[in-house]
Amino acid sequence: MSQPAVLIVSGQPEFSQSILTRWQLETNLPPVTVVNCDLCESLAPDSFDLAIVGGLPSDRLETLLRQLDQLGKTLLVLAPDAATADCARAVAPRSIVLEQIDEWLTGFLLLASETVRRLEAESRARQAAQDLAASENNAKLGRYITEQRHAINNALTSVMGNSELLAFDAANLSAHQLSQIETIRTMSVRIHEIMQRLSSLESETKWMEKQKEHERKKQASAAS
Repeated sequence: MSQPAVLIVSGQPEFSQSILTRWQLETNLPPVTVVNCDLCESLAPDSFDLAIVGGLPSDRLETLLRQLDQLGKTLLVLAPDAATADCARAVAPRSIVLEQIDEWLTGFLLLASETVRRLEAESRARQAAQDLAASENNAKLGRYITEQRHAINNALTSVMGNSELLAFDAANLSAHQLSQIETIRTMSVRIHEIMQRLSSLESETKWMEKQKEHERKKQASAAS
């Protein structure tokens, strides 16, 4: 699973650089992109998972948060004072706001790292739910194939048996009738071969599901 993408949005290069320099000391630095606050109107929702916003005056910050909040992504905001922090919470209620006080960088990066880990956990949970849904759908498909294979095989046995019985009375049948019986037998054999391949496909699907489950357990163990 890829790490959440982090966007640092600021009007001050010093703010972005201080975060990058300090965060690079961590062992698990996520993909980080630095963007000037004037370029946020063209951001695509799928271009980032977490936006870190700071180094902006209160009026510019309010406008920027309104733009980013519409994208529905996690926002981590550094406010220069309590009034700006209250404004940020009012504009973007879902954002995480930290007031800039002495030694703010260490606490801010700790919060950013924890937010990234939470996003990773949420991503793993979504992927697990999707995998479970896919497995359930495959299981339903497998059961359906099994049920239909038995039904078709039962009907096929009857068709093949009756065609054999008709062939025993070949002396009383025309050449055209014998040809039709042979066609029935030939098509029955082909259908039987197709059903055998479906049976093999069912076994292969079960084996692939076991392999996927084993791989998911390995990834979960490695992640923990």
